Amino acid sequence: MIGLLPGALWGSSRDRVLVVGAHWDTLDTTDGLNDNGSGVAALLEAASVLSEAKCRTLNSVLFVAFDLEELGMQGSLEFVHRFLIPDVLKRFGQNGMSGAIVIDTVLNANATSGSQDLTKDAEKLLPSFSDKVKANGFRGDFLQVIGRKKEASEKVRLGTSFSISKICTLYVGAL
Repeated sequence: MIGLLPGALWGSSRDRVLVVGAHWDTLDTTDGLNDNGSGVAALLEAASVLSEAKCRTLNSVLFVAFDLEELGMQGSLEFVHRFLIPDVLKRFGQNGMSGAIVIDTVLNANATSGSQDLTKDAEKLLPSFSDKVKANGFRGDFLQVIGRKKEASEKVRLGTSFSISKICTLYVGAL
C-alpha cells in the first residue's frame, strides 16, 4: 500500500520526499501484533493525523506498508526499485530525498533482563549502542532511532536512544 500526502513542491525537482513505512508481514516465530502490527498501526495513525491537519508540508510524504520484509526486505526493495526511483525521483528530476522513517516493533517494552538480543550486524555497525544494551542486561526498554550521516558514503550512525520510562518528543525536521 502506498499513500501520498503531496507537499507544496510535489511534482517538481525541488521536492524532497519523505518516506514513512512499516512492514505488515510477520513470521510464525514472532507475535504479529507487535512485529509488526504495532508499526503498521503507528504508520496509519501518522498518515491520518498528517492528512487531517490543516497545514500543508513543503515536501511530500509517502506512506508505505511493505510486504515480505521478513524475507530479505523484498517488499521495500521492490518499492524503491519499481516505484520510488522510476515513478517519483526520475520522473520529476529529483536528486535526493528528505529521508525515510521505518517503524518496526514499537509496542513491546520489556525491562526483563535478557529480553533484547543483538545481531552480529548490529554489534558491528552500532558498537556504542550494542555496549549500552549489554550494560543494561539486554533489556528491551528503549526506543532506538538510527540514521545516516549526511554523506551517503559514511557509515550508519547512532541517532538517539530513549528509555521507554521517559517522555520523549521527536520532531521530523524534513516536513
